[in-house]
Amino acid sequence: MPNPKTKQDADLQERLDALTGLYKESCIDFTEDLVYFIDKENPDGQIAKFKLWDKQKDALNLFLLASRVIALKSRQLGVTWLAIAYITWRMIFYPGQDWFALSKTEDPDAYQLVGRVVFILDRLPYELIQYGKNKTKGLTWEATASKVTIHHPNTKDANGKLIIQKPSVFQSFAATADAARSWTGDGLLLDESAAQEYAREVWTAAQPTIGRPTSGQVIVISTNRRGTWFEETAQKAYAKKGKFRFIFFPWYTDPRRNEKWYQDTLEELGGENAMRQEHPATPEEAFELAGGKFFPELRGDVHLQPERQNINPEWRRYGFMDYGRDMLAYYLCYTDNQGYSRIYKEVYKSGLIVSGAAAEIKKANAGDRVSAIFAPDDLWDIQSTSGKSEGQLFAENGVYLTKTSRKREAGWANVKEWFKVHEITDGEGNKSLTARLTIDKDRRGNPCAPNLWRSLLKIQVDPKNPNDAATQPHELTHACDATRSYCVYWQYPSSSAHQISKPVKLIDRFRPKAAIRM
Repeated sequence: MPNPKTKQDADLQERLDALTGLYKESCIDFTEDLVYFIDKENPDGQIAKFKLWDKQKDALNLFLLASRVIALKSRQLGVTWLAIAYITWRMIFYPGQDWFALSKTEDPDAYQLVGRVVFILDRLPYELIQYGKNKTKGLTWEATASKVTIHHPNTKDANGKLIIQKPSVFQSFAATADAARSWTGDGLLLDESAAQEYAREVWTAAQPTIGRPTSGQVIVISTNRRGTWFEETAQKAYAKKGKFRFIFFPWYTDPRRNEKWYQDTLEELGGENAMRQEHPATPEEAFELAGGKFFPELRGDVHLQPERQNINPEWRRYGFMDYGRDMLAYYLCYTDNQGYSRIYKEVYKSGLIVSGAAAEIKKANAGDRVSAIFAPDDLWDIQSTSGKSEGQLFAENGVYLTKTSRKREAGWANVKEWFKVHEITDGEGNKSLTARLTIDKDRRGNPCAPNLWRSLLKIQVDPKNPNDAATQPHELTHACDATRSYCVYWQYPSSSAHQISKPVKLIDRFRPKAAIRM
């Protein structure tokens, strides 16, 4: 008499093989037939099965073909759910998949991504995958708040040799500056990338892994936000430059969104600008969001100048900075005898404590005679943990700072005066355009302070105050705030043979010396 359990195992394996063979061939069939999600466009937020729209099918096909995909989207179109469905499919049918997802915050954003994988797995057919670890000979899964693991059954090769299958893993965390530093997985999902403050650092850290010749995939999803790494990368991909493949999801991707929906949403959001930001109809609309450049006067042909080969040793050198644990933005400039300043060096590093930041500043100064280092006065706020200000801690580490005002509107007005384009005439009567503050560029034409130039070009007007710069994206503010700390502090031009040398006026210095050698 046949063993009932043996017959049951055989039937289960037969059904499992049928499911595996069918859905491994088609991610689209897998998603439409088996995947459930929470449909937020439904008033009840009910559970629904994917019925893929044409644009969603295009996206799945692109995920299958391209190693780098960037998706610019209108809000609430299920694009993140779609990416999660694709990743789940890969994890089920391809053992050893290691996926890493980064969101704006850990709780709730990162945990919600893990929750979506769990939501999908929990509703898949029992014959395909079961909850638990090694309960059957088939696929099983288990999860924590930040991690999902799919266990694959071992197999045998043609010679009967046992092949140990590695589990597939999905992990999700907050997008901190170092989040992807030690990651060596197969796929990276950056969800709502434009809202991630450290998206640029994350990509820099992850790129070597993604850039492997035989593996590595990245999927980037977001609505747009001006001045972000996402916007730069999406625009480049839209122009068919670089390695990212571009896909756009307009507001009408969902066929339920008709003209009435558009007009109702437009009224709720309060205007066309907000509508174009949240629900663009074209990539051009998404890239032309409300607001405007805070420094429209900046011009590459004026504010980027070739490096001078011979700098008068009498010209004063100054440092200026903005500091927080999230970023040290430090710059060096020299001022000639006419009062014109040229920025020639940049330090732009995150995650530094004061002693580390001080060491970077000393290294950048490299023995130059620096007349003063300007910093905004919030560095003099007393810290509750140490009972000292960061300005004091810098002094204890050998970097002595000059306090400048943090008043924003007046400070920005000064910066604009320094950047104001005007005409000058040289000794031979030749006229040219210049500004009081410019940035050196190297022989290839690249700025010597690339993050400063990028931030100045990208930072937007505060939507509530036309006299102030926007504070988001926050990553753009560091270099700009450092520049403000320099421009609000007036100093005499450097001395020359026909000038009387005048001392630099110093405010709240920790030691009263006109120059600091480091």
